[in-house]
Amino acid sequence: MKQAKRITLISLLTVCLFQACQNEKFTDKGIPEVRTLGVEVLDDGVIFHGEILSDGDKQITGHGFYWTSEKNPAPEDMEYVILGPVEGKTHFSVTVNSTIVEDQVYTLRAFIKAGGITSFGNQVTFTGKGSKTPELISVTPASAMPGDTVVIKGRYFTGNPSSCSVFFDDIKVMAESSTTEELKVIVPCSIYSSMNIRVAIGGILSSISIPLQLIPPIITGFSPLYGTFGDIVTIAGSGMPSDIHCMEVYFNGTRGVVTEVAKTSCKVMVPTENNVSPVTIRVKCVENMSLTDKFTLEQAVITNVLPERILSSHMISISGENFNPDPQMNIVEIGGSTAIVTNCTATQMTVSIPSELEEGFYRVSVTTIAGSPVTWDKEIEVVKSVWSRLADFPASGRVAAAGFAAGGRIYFGTGLEPNLKDKNDFWEFDPATSAWTRKMDFPVLITYATAFSIEETGYFTMGKQGSVYYHMLYRYDPDDDLWTQMRSNPVNSSAMDSPGFVINGKAYVPAGGEMYEYDPASDQWTKKSYPEALGYFGGGSAFTINGKGYLGVGWAQEKSADVSDFYEYDPGTDWWTRKASFPGTLRNNATSFSLPNGKGYIALGYSEEQSKYLNDVWEYDPVLDTWTRTEDFPGSPRFGARAVVVGSGAYIIGGYGGVYEKDMWLFSPRGK
Repeated sequence: MKQAKRITLISLLTVCLFQACQNEKFTDKGIPEVRTLGVEVLDDGVIFHGEILSDGDKQITGHGFYWTSEKNPAPEDMEYVILGPVEGKTHFSVTVNSTIVEDQVYTLRAFIKAGGITSFGNQVTFTGKGSKTPELISVTPASAMPGDTVVIKGRYFTGNPSSCSVFFDDIKVMAESSTTEELKVIVPCSIYSSMNIRVAIGGILSSISIPLQLIPPIITGFSPLYGTFGDIVTIAGSGMPSDIHCMEVYFNGTRGVVTEVAKTSCKVMVPTENNVSPVTIRVKCVENMSLTDKFTLEQAVITNVLPERILSSHMISISGENFNPDPQMNIVEIGGSTAIVTNCTATQMTVSIPSELEEGFYRVSVTTIAGSPVTWDKEIEVVKSVWSRLADFPASGRVAAAGFAAGGRIYFGTGLEPNLKDKNDFWEFDPATSAWTRKMDFPVLITYATAFSIEETGYFTMGKQGSVYYHMLYRYDPDDDLWTQMRSNPVNSSAMDSPGFVINGKAYVPAGGEMYEYDPASDQWTKKSYPEALGYFGGGSAFTINGKGYLGVGWAQEKSADVSDFYEYDPGTDWWTRKASFPGTLRNNATSFSLPNGKGYIALGYSEEQSKYLNDVWEYDPVLDTWTRTEDFPGSPRFGARAVVVGSGAYIIGGYGGVYEKDMWLFSPRGK
């Protein structure tokens, strides 16, 4: 048998071979022709026979056979034997003792190549009986490093490398190239000093193995000896593998990322997961090698902490050097209490103030190396915040929802959840237990409802669903967990959020350029005066202080703009009086409320002029008719959050600021 010679498969050749060219027959003068004569099926292989019908007056540079068990084979599915040039013969044959599976049906075609033209013979179908077991003779070189290429010599291989699997112990590797007597393969990564090689050809595994000795690299040292997290350490030596996956480098048992390898060096990044210094460096390649010298992590340096006077709900920024970029690997203590590191780079970290700290002056320390804290040489002053975060709303994030207080508890629900989906779920929050409980759903899907409570009973009115605007009024009885429909609100339809307020047991709902008063005792609505300057007004702010109602700061439809106008309503005279204009950024859909301290508040909202969500908070004093900016909302800027007042504090829930929020915050001014 002539030795088979492997050549590269040409996609056009293999596609044509068993598809479009299947019935091809060259008859024109000058075209080479070949015929597949047949197959002798042996117990351990086959003998293929072919015949050259015409050389087309050209030199035949190659000939052989292709066969496959696939109906529409891809190039890698084709098995082949490619023989050399033909001189003076018409019949040719070859014995194949590999890749033939017992009882498998194959299709065979002979081919010749002459003058740049490849011609294929007719198809012949046969059923195999099996193949010879591949035999191994030698591996060259007998000693190699992971990543090196070795040559395996033997018998009964195949010219298709896709059919050749090489096992280094239990590690399977595909051949890079192959002939019937030789395989080239890359040595895989291993921690063992020797491996046994076996070969599988077409799924048939060799019965014997040959050993390969693995050569470990020689490590001479590393540099630098000092550094910090994320730095690059270069390990010097000789005989290192060319594949970065064949080198593992550990810092006190924590694996570093190898970024580059060459024969004489390996570069590795100092891992962030190890915070113990000095560091023992261990290299794992063929064998485990521990370096004599130790690597020392450089100590953190604190250069500044800002601000030096901080609200307990806010964050401080610590500047310096040699911080661990993994926030969880830094320990920051303020006044001896552990703080949460929310973000960190090598030179900057953001840290929250521990909630248990009272107002006072505290030292700040940072620990990046276990057992070695570094303390700033100054102190920060912590000022207690008027804000505290409570249990999140348990359902989806929510905007355009509604809520009220009754019996010392908060009732909240409906609105829009992500993807602008209307909701009618309804929930109760008990401040005493910090627990949410689901209650009876509101009778219809509704958004932007106006909510208020009178004598421990809650009410929903106005609102909408899509383009349908509601006038209905529903009363909620917390004791019975029951909604009851009452007399509908006669006010004009409104496409916008309509703020309302309660005075002396009666509700006032301004919407669509007019206002009606609701008396729950008689279940009657009565039209009242309305500040004409506001016009068709919505997304505004409203609250009650000392028997007076207040309305303003929202969107005026006729002006197509947010306005700062602010009015006081006297129910005794049914009269509106203009008050000091709102001095903050113009906004709509703000959060508004009043507290027993006799002050009103407008917070958050959306600025049409600046196209941004807001988080500032303003306090209104009706006695002085003045506005004062107070502590900003610590959550994300947003609009459409709802405020429900229980006791001396306001509970702020939900809203939208690019995402649908579900957090709840308590606003409780001190000493007021």
